[in-house]
Amino acid sequence: MSSEAIEGKLKSVGETLLGLILYAVTAVVILLLTSIYLYGVPRVSAVVYRIASPLSGIALLIDILCLPLALLKRARSFVGTVWVISSFVFGVILWTYSAVVSYLFWGYLGLFVGLIWLGVGVVPVAFLAAALHASWAVVANIILALILTFGARFLGMALGGQN
Repeated sequence: MSSEAIEGKLKSVGETLLGLILYAVTAVVILLLTSIYLYGVPRVSAVVYRIASPLSGIALLIDILCLPLALLKRARSFVGTVWVISSFVFGVILWTYSAVVSYLFWGYLGLFVGLIWLGVGVVPVAFLAAALHASWAVVANIILALILTFGARFLGMALGGQN
């Protein structure tokens, strides 16, 4: 074998080893970042839930107080906007509650599975986890939050579309 052939084989082996090392380092970094992200989600969700929970009660009260104004044609757009904004508050409550429930019942694996579905998968994961653990009060809370979130959004959009 000539020295050029040996040099070519060594170069090929070196490139392969470098590729494997870069792959391993990238995998470790991704795993580390995912772990840091997942570790923080339950804590942040719990804090946001504690802050947003009283706000959802206030938003619901404002929605109920604004609803009679929808009888006035000129105020319907305003009432619709109020309802759509409150639906986002209800949505935050639903998402943070579901993230905490997913974590409490199924740990980081359940949370990870919920988050890989574009982030909104924590709601069905939490629903399934609560149902499989026979926590019917939690299931009822998730259903109520879903109804509030999407009911307020659709009603707000319907009211806002009429002028």
